[in-house]
Amino acid sequence: MRQQSKTTQRDAHTQTVRSWWSAEDDAFLAEVEGVPGTLIHGSTEAEAREAALEVADEWRAVEQWLAQSSADDFITFRRLDPDATKQIRSRSADGPSHRPLQQWNHLLTDLGRQ
Repeated sequence: MRQQSKTTQRDAHTQTVRSWWSAEDDAFLAEVEGVPGTLIHGSTEAEAREAALEVADEWRAVEQWLAQSSADDFITFRRLDPDATKQIRSRSADGPSHRPLQQWNHLLTDLGRQ
């Protein structure tokens, strides 16, 4: 089976899910484009696609939570060491950060702590 892409409307998000058969895995694989961590397998193509969409929904929920979180919430979430904690706090205002996860991770990369 060759790779297929289908666009799915789910909640407020339009998502493109790619799916294909993997002989190596002996399963269907699917992933939501642009959402990390959504490469999922299933015994049917529909099962793999639905599971990938569920993981994408969970990923967005985490991103929403982080955007509303303070630096202290992020520090706890990532279990950062005291030095990184001090540096993050020095670069962040109190209260909600309104930063997507990607920006938090860029900040850690800038600090050399990924």
